[in-house]
Amino acid sequence: MYCIKCQRQREIIERTMNDNLMTCNHLQSVFTYEYVSLIVINQKITENYNGEPYMWLSERINEEKSMYELFNCPGGHIYQGESEEEALFRETMEETTLNLMEEPIPWKIGTFTIENDENRDMGIKVIHVYELITSSILVDIEFESLGPWKLYSFREVLELPVIDTIKWYMCRKIKQLLEKKQFLAIEGTVGAGKSTLIKDYIQLYWNEAYYSEEANEEVKIIPEAALSDEMRPKLKELYEEKITLLEFQEIIESKYFEVLCEQILFDKREKGRYLLDRSQISTIIFSKKGELSSKEIKRIKKNREYFDEVIKKGHIIFIKSTRERVLKNKMIRARKEEEATTIKFLEELHDAYYYLMRKAYKPIIVQGTSIIETISIIDNSKNINNSKNRKALRKQVSKVVNEATNEIILRSLNEEEFENSH
Repeated sequence: MYCIKCQRQREIIERTMNDNLMTCNHLQSVFTYEYVSLIVINQKITENYNGEPYMWLSERINEEKSMYELFNCPGGHIYQGESEEEALFRETMEETTLNLMEEPIPWKIGTFTIENDENRDMGIKVIHVYELITSSILVDIEFESLGPWKLYSFREVLELPVIDTIKWYMCRKIKQLLEKKQFLAIEGTVGAGKSTLIKDYIQLYWNEAYYSEEANEEVKIIPEAALSDEMRPKLKELYEEKITLLEFQEIIESKYFEVLCEQILFDKREKGRYLLDRSQISTIIFSKKGELSSKEIKRIKKNREYFDEVIKKGHIIFIKSTRERVLKNKMIRARKEEEATTIKFLEELHDAYYYLMRKAYKPIIVQGTSIIETISIIDNSKNINNSKNRKALRKQVSKVVNEATNEIILRSLNEEEFENSH
């Protein structure tokens, strides 16, 4: 049995009603099941990746087997008495005909565990993950269980329903690509004045804030995905009730993955700072406000973990406003796509947004604490045409941005210290 504390295979020397005593003298109450997985790619991914297909995946097509309709990589159970390497070679040959004896040596990138779930054996699942970079082609062989092996781009993998190994690997890869990147996610209801504050105040003060040479590039603004040229017509259709909220949220979710790839991960910048005008988490906020079911939201957000890695590298700033200013801003900016929005909708969204935002971001845990515990608030409820109010707003933004900067730096140092100690 695999000892979770030792992270090694051990023999059981005594069984009690509740525990198993192993040769390492550790007691473990649950059984473990070991698996190997092989991530097969044709190139190493960096910030210069050009979007070409690169990872081999196959869809599980047997309705009677676990993880039906999920996309997977080669891998499977480790049999009794079998080593990780032996299982890896056997499973890869059985599922793809790829002979690892003739390939570069697969590199072990880590081990992770999963508690009981509906798709696997009961107990704790221990999955050893390896990576192989090769130009070889995977051959279809298990026709009753697996669909054809195909190469998928990074963006395509982000949107697929995948097994736990692929999700774990993608989160790990995203984290690596974000290592020297930092983020401020600016949140707020429709008409709160986010875009103006970002452009005229927050960007300015974040550029001026002291930063180490690790992040001394000009701040890059990532505009709100829903207001891109591509999405504005869809947003108009939503407000005019020509498409459903579910249809719109599925489209915008895909758009956010495009933004993640093209403007953040693979923008040819190894390091940098980014201002997000809302984030992919906002699809949860609007879905809950629109009363989509939990099942529908779960389907839309099946891969929310990927964008969560971005939020973990940053700080959330909420722009506080009032009903009156929200309605006034709507009239001033006169966006065509918002013409069909009603006063009632804007007022209700304003009243619910902060609560829904906190609920949506709460599952994101950074160093043992929910990200919502460090949210900053900028009060944008006053008329900034008044010079006194404008001066007070500048002072407020400067203070918030500097505090957020320090919090991000401290968190980064703590992460570095933790990794070095382990």
